[in-house]
Amino acid sequence: MTGDVAYFRKRFIGGFNRDDVVAYIAKITTERNEAIEAKEKFEAELENLSTHTGSPDKNTEEAESKVEELRRQIIEFCSQMQQMESETEELRSQIQQAEREASELRRQMQQSENEAEKLRSQNSELQEQIDMCRCKEHSNNFPEMEPESEYEPDPEYEPEPEPKPETEPAEQEHAKEKPPGSVLRVKLSKRLK
Repeated sequence: MTGDVAYFRKRFIGGFNRDDVVAYIAKITTERNEAIEAKEKFEAELENLSTHTGSPDKNTEEAESKVEELRRQIIEFCSQMQQMESETEELRSQIQQAEREASELRRQMQQSENEAEKLRSQNSELQEQIDMCRCKEHSNNFPEMEPESEYEPDPEYEPEPEPKPETEPAEQEHAKEKPPGSVLRVKLSKRLK
């Protein structure tokens, strides 16, 4: 590797942007292939130079220095290639981990949506029950009476005189404060018997 630092954009649901990682892996693979080609080229040159080193002269010293330089470059390329391969493997494992996390988040999201739907359904049922209770409560506030058109008074019925209790005047006033509907209900119930 030539000292470049890879920057990956993050995804909304965990991990890195897959396209960035795939592009980086492709770049590393291309550099690796170039390094392998360069290694083979240097080895060929090294082999070529080693066959021509039979006569000692100035060229031999230059060739030896060139061979040494090529060996150093080969070692450097090999170490870079190993580093790129380890980085590629690490990135693959990160991608797999991110995909597992995304899958788990999708499963949790689906489960939450299902629970929300159940709660909405329960809420709707409870709201209907509340509405029914309010209707019953509202209808209990009004006495149930037969419609006036169906009710015909009995001509032979004479109301009984109410006995006058022997109570104090304050109690008599309290006794007189009955709601008007209660007397009518009492009279109607007596007729119906």
